[in-house]
Amino acid sequence: MNKIITRDWINDEIVFHSGMKRNKLLVDTYIKKDFCEFINYWKLTLLSKGAKRGDKIGFVIEPSDIHPYAVMFAAFELGMKVVVLHRPNNDKECLSAKSNTHLPLDFFIYLSVYKTHPLLSTAMRHYEKNSKVVLSYGPIEWETKKHTFRTTEESPILAQPGDIALLCNSSGTTGTPKLISHTHEFLHDLCSYNWIPLEYKSEDHYLHLSSVNHGASLALVLPAFHICKNHFFYFSIHGIGRSPGDPNYKEYETFLDDCIKHEITRIFCTHGGVLDEFINHAKNRNIKLPNTNVMILSFISPDWCSFVKEGGLQSISSPFGCSELCGPVFMTWLDAYNADNFNPKYLGMPTWGFYDTEVIDGRIHTKLPDGKEIIFDDIVESKNDGYYFVSKNRLQKLNDIDINPLDIIEIVEKYTTRYLFEVYVDEIYNELYVITSDLDAYDLRNEIKNEIDTFYHHNVTLTDVIYCIDLQSVTISNKADKDKLKGIVDKHRLTKTP
Repeated sequence: MNKIITRDWINDEIVFHSGMKRNKLLVDTYIKKDFCEFINYWKLTLLSKGAKRGDKIGFVIEPSDIHPYAVMFAAFELGMKVVVLHRPNNDKECLSAKSNTHLPLDFFIYLSVYKTHPLLSTAMRHYEKNSKVVLSYGPIEWETKKHTFRTTEESPILAQPGDIALLCNSSGTTGTPKLISHTHEFLHDLCSYNWIPLEYKSEDHYLHLSSVNHGASLALVLPAFHICKNHFFYFSIHGIGRSPGDPNYKEYETFLDDCIKHEITRIFCTHGGVLDEFINHAKNRNIKLPNTNVMILSFISPDWCSFVKEGGLQSISSPFGCSELCGPVFMTWLDAYNADNFNPKYLGMPTWGFYDTEVIDGRIHTKLPDGKEIIFDDIVESKNDGYYFVSKNRLQKLNDIDINPLDIIEIVEKYTTRYLFEVYVDEIYNELYVITSDLDAYDLRNEIKNEIDTFYHHNVTLTDVIYCIDLQSVTISNKADKDKLKGIVDKHRLTKTP
């Protein structure tokens, strides 16, 4: 068997339901034959522009339809390397390692409307400038051509099992981001296994709420293409209105209605803030989705326990791993049976079959089938029912005192939900900040400061609480981006009245 990721990987009975919610227009429905014709189109387009095996390609296309995946499969079949793009938010970030690791790109494909998007414009200019071939499509052109981006004309499959299929970086949360690459053979073998710990079923109605913007995301989506027959793509709801006065506030209500209408059983959602709002709206409308699992790339919040216990969702799952491994080393499930005593730091037991994982002196050691060993930066502890997250291996220092950001997080969680704040430790300036988008928490900044000061016996003090209305913009791959947090703090220093 030739272990490469091609259209043969996709379930023959697959049906794509693309563009849910798009201004209440009809949802487009495609079968595998349609999808293969889209792949053909993009392959021929790339070849006509000089694409060759080994070229690097990145793309930013609306995730509410299937064309990002058609481009991806076209690149795979041509033996090109798909680059997971970091999205810098300012010119300084464009200089960071995460924004330049895999540059220059040989090909960059994006929607031209993103050139003026408040959160994407800098990234688009950066990658357009650092790409040899740029393919840009306007929104009207895209919507018009979307139904004609197809051909029955086929082109050769150039990929080989040992070719690199995916390029990405580690998160960089514990140091300089690491360069990571995965071959076709690795992804094929991993994804052939991943659907088991993820518990995918052929009858699942799988909703793709997020684009593939993380190396591990692909290892969660590809098994779904292989196993699940029905796939739904929803217009992104990241950053929509969070208050009743906002004109976009009702979008979550539309989203809930669509989940009911289409009998969604699986939702892939990377951002905890989206799930927070999803649950809040469901509670307000007394809506329950008892047959739906939400998979999220973050720790599970205790705030969700009561909703799950009452049957609002069947379960919430959280895969735990790292970009170097791509797949879940631990799987955590929150359901009605464990909601009463669920610990948000619970990781579960190691997944079996593909990885060989053991914990030695609190460190996770995972061996790949080829014998390569990955040692995590994370510290975990063992209890009778499994493993629990403790901290990152590297503690930070203020006034020569070890600072574990998780201690700060636990204190601030008494005042607001986890997804509405971030902690920033500046070892150079000897300063500690809490950055929040919750006005109520900001108003309680003195109480937060007093509690943190007391916790450290006044040897460490909270420098300030900063209000940031658009905290989601500092998040990349569901983790806070340190460069963006630093930018907020630097701006605060300049604007703060002495």
